[in-house]
Amino acid sequence: MIESLGLYYRLLAKYLTPQRPRVVVLAVVLLTGIGLQILNPLILRYFIDAVTSGQEFRSLAWVALLFIVLALATQASFVLARYLGEHVAWAATNAMRSDLALHCLKLDISFHYAHTPGELTQRVDGDVTRLANFFSQFVILVVGNLFLLAGVLVMLLVIDWRVSLAFAALGAATLAALIRVQKEASSSWAEDSRVEADLYGFVEERISATEDIRTLGGIPYVMRRFFENIRNVSRMRLRANLMGSLTWSIADYSWGVGTSVAVGLGAYLVLQGSATIGTAYLILHYFTLLGFPLRQITTQMQNLQQASGGLRRINGILGIRSTIAEGGMRQLPRGPLQLEFRNVSFSYSDDNPALSGVSFSLSAGKVLGLLGRTGSGKTTIARLLLRMYDPSSGAVFMAGRDSRELSQEYVRERIGLVTQDVQLFQ
Repeated sequence: MIESLGLYYRLLAKYLTPQRPRVVVLAVVLLTGIGLQILNPLILRYFIDAVTSGQEFRSLAWVALLFIVLALATQASFVLARYLGEHVAWAATNAMRSDLALHCLKLDISFHYAHTPGELTQRVDGDVTRLANFFSQFVILVVGNLFLLAGVLVMLLVIDWRVSLAFAALGAATLAALIRVQKEASSSWAEDSRVEADLYGFVEERISATEDIRTLGGIPYVMRRFFENIRNVSRMRLRANLMGSLTWSIADYSWGVGTSVAVGLGAYLVLQGSATIGTAYLILHYFTLLGFPLRQITTQMQNLQQASGGLRRINGILGIRSTIAEGGMRQLPRGPLQLEFRNVSFSYSDDNPALSGVSFSLSAGKVLGLLGRTGSGKTTIARLLLRMYDPSSGAVFMAGRDSRELSQEYVRERIGLVTQDVQLFQ
């Protein structure tokens, strides 16, 4: 969990800094709503005690009006906070999607051989979407609700130290249990996201190859594999949701115990003459209010469970660096380029060389045809030319300049490649 929070902090610093004014306004609005939540029960206590003491109707009407105004202001503050939070979340997650997609497009071809398009789609969209709530409300809600918990406990301490102590102990025990469950649930949600990505990758690959599958009679085999993936997703989703339900069960159990304690303590203080009926109601109301931040924190814990696994995978992809050095910005002359392969060797894997000691020279403006059986290295030569890979040994020269001294972007601006695979985009 501490590792996840560290990653979250770095994401906050990167993606929320450009939105600092809106985030500040969001924090002010939320904290204002929290302050009004603490203030309103005091007005209710005054109203109840005023009614029981027989005060005149006019003064009671003004108190009731004040309560209604503050209640409406509280709701308005939370509506505005939700509105601002959604703007913050979408701006942050869209920026993150853009960075992640661009990073994937710039990674080596070997990376894309190791990860299916369906899996990367799940990373760029699914995992990032799970972070939307974190960007908009996680830190503010958790910190804000901790302030609300502290404020409620201080108000209960003013009423009676025994009441404050009882609720502080209950709140601490509940939070400790929630944190322990969150640690267990986080791994379940991480595994759920992994098998879901496997499913998307499987479906994407099979749909793109539907013609081959049908002509080879492979539909029954593909469907069996599909059902296996669905079963894995169902099992992990069930486990993850079960852990999430356990989180809510802890909060509900705590709320039930606390309600009983609040009613009992309030009745005891009234019977002892230490509190008025309004104060007893205030204790019960504050406990009900105490349950609100606990539920909010519970919700954020569930969101953290779902997001933490995806966050680690996103961070893992962003941490992958291209094995091809960017090179310099040396310019190539205009027009046709002279090409030379000088003792070039290359291997996709250590035990299977694709090229071994290949040397040839092609003058500018000349045409060269390469013939050979499948796997003889024709496509590999084209990939080395465009710096999709660099030679394991030897060098590729263009206009007398080592390709490794040229930036990939500049090389691909000057050289065109028409592959044997036809790509039809929507």
